[in-house]
Amino acid sequence: MLLVPGAILAGIAADVLVRALSPSPTRPAALRTVAFAIPAIYFALYLASLALTRGVWWSVPLWSGAIIEAGAVGWLASWLVVRRPFRAREHADAPRETHAARRHPVSY
Repeated sequence: MLLVPGAILAGIAADVLVRALSPSPTRPAALRTVAFAIPAIYFALYLASLALTRGVWWSVPLWSGAIIEAGAVGWLASWLVVRRPFRAREHADAPRETHAARRHPVSY
């Protein structure tokens, strides 16, 4: 029961971030920022609640790394949801499609 206020504050912070940044597939930078920040804020507030109520015996690099890792997992998951748009580029050394290749495509 003592950890609930941290979860509530994390939810409020998440709502504020979503409202302020308006993440969407058309705004991938905002989406990735929110995807990193929400888990990082949640874990930071969870560990802060633990520190204030029960104590944390982890070293500083361990608990701060857990916060960063949670954010990194959220950021990486955002790449599964929205990828960078693929843009076909023509290179001078790339083989060009011939008329025969267009008429008879290779099927496997």
